[in-house]
Amino acid sequence: SSGINAEYGGCMMKFIDTTTGKEKSHRSGINPFGVFTVNPTAQLIAYAEKKLNPSIHIISFPEFEQVGTLKDGCLMEYVDIAFSPTGTYVLTCSSLPDFKLSLWNYSTGEILTTVVLKSHPGNTVTFNPLNWKQICVTGDQSIHLGNIETSNDKYSMKLISVPLPDPNVPLGPISEAEDVYAKKFVPSPILTAESVRVAPSLSVYHDKYKDKLKKVAPVSHCWAVGNVLYVGCSDGQLLHYDVNSGTVSVLTNPLVEAANSAKSDPKITEEQDEDKQFSPVPAQKCLVKGDLEVMEYYQDGLFVCGANGKLRLLSLDIVAPDVLDCWDTKSVISSLAWST
Repeated sequence: SSGINAEYGGCMMKFIDTTTGKEKSHRSGINPFGVFTVNPTAQLIAYAEKKLNPSIHIISFPEFEQVGTLKDGCLMEYVDIAFSPTGTYVLTCSSLPDFKLSLWNYSTGEILTTVVLKSHPGNTVTFNPLNWKQICVTGDQSIHLGNIETSNDKYSMKLISVPLPDPNVPLGPISEAEDVYAKKFVPSPILTAESVRVAPSLSVYHDKYKDKLKKVAPVSHCWAVGNVLYVGCSDGQLLHYDVNSGTVSVLTNPLVEAANSAKSDPKITEEQDEDKQFSPVPAQKCLVKGDLEVMEYYQDGLFVCGANGKLRLLSLDIVAPDVLDCWDTKSVISSLAWST
């Protein structure tokens, strides 16, 4: 809801009205809170229990009435939950040992379909805000894009993996036809990209080889208008993925020096007098490791932040984005959301 902040610890969750200062509390019972999410449009809260074989409870706000319970979806722990922008659907992602991605109908408590993420588990799941049948799952080694397919009362999820580039990848678009590992030394001819083109049956060995190479590590992502995904990585790389064309562009990479200039100290670059308006700064000169741990899309641009407490607004330029504004909160930022 508008102007409501939620925070939790142990078995208690507190809701604070930032306008009036009034507080409300909700107790989970004997089991502590695990991950939780909110659906501000429907005024619903979903939270997982922190215990073996946890359940997920869907409750209304501010009444705290039980709307639904999701049971037997994982063995140990849920790592993320997401409400669909329309309908009564919930997407969940679990950790070891099952690594399941599950779609639920929370009004009936039924699992509609499940996919096992195998060797590349996820830790963040989202629906496309403009199309609930489009989903994204990111983990520290992978990006999975999926489509939810329906036929009467049958559901299925089809996932594809987005190839991740090398951490030292240069700025600019990565050609879909170009194998980003083609120039890497390989111990055997069967592992080269050219061998795969000649003999498609060798693709399994090539894929296993690529999985062992170091890649960027996604830590955050968000959808944007135009069927676009922005992906933030642990070392400060910002990726732009066009879902329609399947092309990936590298917008920033702290490991690559900006052309014809040394990297500037972000503290000096972004210093502004309180009386003066913030002057845009190239994001490539400012963003460093840990600055893209949290991101949210807004009509004015892309908001990014991290453990250093700096909240930045980036332009949506897909060639060379700028930092349009910067606020130093002087505290760790672990999440970001908009009121409705």
